[in-house]
Amino acid sequence: MKTKYFFLGLYSMLAFSIVARMVQIIDYTNKRTGFFISNSSTFFSLIILFLLLFFSSLAFTVKRCPLKFPKVRTVTSLTSLLVGFAMLLRLFSIYQKVGFSLTSPQYLIEALFTAAACAFFFTYALKRFFSFHIKRIFYIIPLIYWLFMLIISYIRISRMALIAENSLMISATCTTTVFFLYFAKIANGIKSQSSKQKILLFFGSLSVLFCETFAFPQLFYNLSEEPIAVHNDISLFVVYLATGIFVASFLGTFFAERNLLKRKRHISGSERILPTDTDSEK
Repeated sequence: MKTKYFFLGLYSMLAFSIVARMVQIIDYTNKRTGFFISNSSTFFSLIILFLLLFFSSLAFTVKRCPLKFPKVRTVTSLTSLLVGFAMLLRLFSIYQKVGFSLTSPQYLIEALFTAAACAFFFTYALKRFFSFHIKRIFYIIPLIYWLFMLIISYIRISRMALIAENSLMISATCTTTVFFLYFAKIANGIKSQSSKQKILLFFGSLSVLFCETFAFPQLFYNLSEEPIAVHNDISLFVVYLATGIFVASFLGTFFAERNLLKRKRHISGSERILPTDTDSEK
């Protein structure tokens, strides 16, 4: 499959999944509790999940893979700033809720990881406008943040995992964590086969689909005249929404035509080291 066709399909599937989630909220969810109204809603969710997984698996059919870790383009910089501001909002929400005290260690640790991730995304965004080098080790900061989010997600919602809102949150957290794992590996120039880049595209596309499907409908309805019950903080929805947008912009830059291997140079299964953008400029 051509890369541009995959991304066209991704945006189409994203619109479809968001609309499907809105339909699920309207027709299959009790707005006062957030729970499903009937068992048919579970079947509806499984169908949507199968479609999302099937589409994302098409990432493995993409023929051409990126040559190097991409430079920070304008769209990537703006979306990185968006994630940074979303995490600032999350920090403010935590402070309003419990403050930064030792009496709430879970929220204190989350605030520390959020602050570190916030600093990384702001710094990453500034690379578009200033010439400086981010040490490769710092690219694991988003991975550490999302690993922590994965842990506390299971802790906080273990008793309500069957609520669609929480199921989507877990799915979004898992796929985003794996995406940032490969994001860090490629940024660190780790020896990688072309199949590993397709894995990044697979989990990245799932991250976009789950993050936006989880966050956008919930925010939309809670800002409308007919709010629905939510079991997570609104600031979390903003973080997931912004992260999904960043992942989509990064994938678009990483798999852009100028960054792909020429057909005559592409050998399926060949191993190569992917340099960072700073290394490629030397």
